Amino acid sequence: SRPLQGSVLLFWKKTVSISDYRLKASDRSLPAYVVRVLNIWKRMTRFIGPCVLLLVISIFLFDKVTSKMGRSSTPFEEKESNFPYQNIRAALNIRGKVFVVSRNYGTSTKHRCLYSQRANVYSTTNYRFILGSTTAYKRMFLIKFSMRLELLKTGHHKHYNAVMFKQREADPGKLVKLMYMNRKKTCFIFVNNRSSGHERPKCQLMRPARHAHQPLPGDCRRVYNQNCHGEKIRLYRPWCQLLPERWYSSYKNKQKKSYSKKAE
Repeated sequence: SRPLQGSVLLFWKKTVSISDYRLKASDRSLPAYVVRVLNIWKRMTRFIGPCVLLLVISIFLFDKVTSKMGRSSTPFEEKESNFPYQNIRAALNIRGKVFVVSRNYGTSTKHRCLYSQRANVYSTTNYRFILGSTTAYKRMFLIKFSMRLELLKTGHHKHYNAVMFKQREADPGKLVKLMYMNRKKTCFIFVNNRSSGHERPKCQLMRPARHAHQPLPGDCRRVYNQNCHGEKIRLYRPWCQLLPERWYSSYKNKQKKSYSKKAE
């Protein structure tokens, strides 16, 4: 916008100089039509001057607003200043269950005790994880199933920062990014893939089982509250770690048998 402002100011100076000349052009030696033209120009500059100034101010403000919007359109998880807190390989190497303590979407869910747990490592970028939760209507046990994970790099990341979830190889998959991990690795904030910072983030605040009941560290709380807006639901309770587990397949088979007995 600076070259444009310079051009407008130059135009403004030229206009003033011509106007000054006009004021001196009332000499009777000038032809009448020249005097009339100069007088018309004088009236025009009185109108054009403020309009040009208003245009300059408008362009300047528009440039400032659009540049600010451009900066804010980069989501937290893709800003390079946050890359040191997004080493997803370190997050996946946590042993034992990692519980979803809170999230800011799907707040009407009846499921509780959502967790993930590493089961197998196939390669440096491929894992098998177990995911589980209570059923929607019974909180006496956890239903679990396995899912394949692949590590990915998004945006300008040089290290792995995201995972693609797939239950079956042919599935399209679900991309989830690590938004923040504190230095002690006692809390993680994951966010579903989104196109820009203007799109509302869908976040999950997760903690390893041995830290799930402890007060949330200040840095995690700050990042979660400042970047994951909207209504939140608490999904973890201390009794989650006491519940027995069942595989989803055996749970469904047992349900089918009970339904068939009732039908008889």
